[in-house]
Amino acid sequence: MSSGDLRLLTVDRRLINVKSHATHCTVGDPEVVRVTVRRSRKTRRGSVPVVGLVAAFGLLLAACGSGGSSAEQENGENGAFYQEGDRVEVVVPFSPGGGTDTLARIVAPHLAEELGVEIVVQNKPAGGGVVAVNEFINQTEPDGKTILFSSSSNHIPPIVGQTGVEYAFDDFAPAAGFPIGGVIYSHADSEFTEPEDITGPNQPEQINYSGQPPAGGELRILLMFEMYEADINTALGFEGRGDARLAWEQGEADISYDTTPAYLADVAPLVESGEAVPLMSFGTVEGDELVRDPVFPDLPSPAEVYENAFGEEPSGDAFEAYKALSVATLAMNKGIHLQADAPEAAQEELAAAMEAIGASEEFEKQAEAELGGTPLLLGPDVENAWNAMAEVDSESSEVQWLIDWLAETYDVSVDEMSD
Repeated sequence: MSSGDLRLLTVDRRLINVKSHATHCTVGDPEVVRVTVRRSRKTRRGSVPVVGLVAAFGLLLAACGSGGSSAEQENGENGAFYQEGDRVEVVVPFSPGGGTDTLARIVAPHLAEELGVEIVVQNKPAGGGVVAVNEFINQTEPDGKTILFSSSSNHIPPIVGQTGVEYAFDDFAPAAGFPIGGVIYSHADSEFTEPEDITGPNQPEQINYSGQPPAGGELRILLMFEMYEADINTALGFEGRGDARLAWEQGEADISYDTTPAYLADVAPLVESGEAVPLMSFGTVEGDELVRDPVFPDLPSPAEVYENAFGEEPSGDAFEAYKALSVATLAMNKGIHLQADAPEAAQEELAAAMEAIGASEEFEKQAEAELGGTPLLLGPDVENAWNAMAEVDSESSEVQWLIDWLAETYDVSVDEMSD
């Protein structure tokens, strides 16, 4: 490479052409060297601190020079695990447009700023979200450079022992969680415009429903249909709620649901325009009671709808199974993780970054607008919520009934449970 060759130095998202004085440079792409310097919070937006420029040129010279080991170049000098210019992949085990994908794209910019790295969101839909999580635990290098955003569709399969699940709760190091609910809705011009319309005694016609595989997040609404003795025709197997919602928008389904982030982003505008009608929320559990979701206080809980339709409080196997799984589907609906064997420094820095994000006024305002004010579980709270899922008794009568029901009703293959 001649001294007259141009190279690109990326500083604070702006490209600055510089003359390279190195005669040989083999680090990364031989034609382009990119170094990202995070903007100081004390500088005006768009400005480049002098210290940042000096650091960037230093990194460029280190990358193209002959001195220094590769470990020194990678780790930097500040002792932090995550370094400026690191590329961190965020894995979403579902297709774009669903609640987990929406949440990941809300959090990712804040995470990139706190860690000082480049964040790349990757959607990896397959097997109802199980395939990507299997890969994350068993094939992805636990080097701290891959972060998983999980959902209840990933949390429930190991509880019921679904065949093909190759991970357990103690394989994860959760850094944060979200107790996210959701809303069930219909077309405004359909036969299902009141909550009681989807219950057996009141439904005007068979319900067409499209969703993901039944052993994940779909369990909530499928158990509700069972509890309501509803007559339904299901098309299951979509790789994400975004795909299922598209089927609903195209008229292939009468009823659909979304978790809070996707509902507020994509369905609430349809409600405002008169195209969709919210029927109920999934509620939340307080003690042994299924009550209204505080994010949607005007929408009835599944228990209220049952009582209005049947004239008595809900009971039965489906209702008990719904409550038993609420810790996985509601108390910690979404999670942010590294692998349990990832470097301790990476786990600590990711947890600290999420703590900082949770304390940020900017994120708080965004969470209020786009997540309905859903609280962020951190520290002991996220550990307790995650451990509570791990402690769900797979031998309990509720879970055993659920396993049998899934096999008989939806032909879901599960492994024989053992102590």
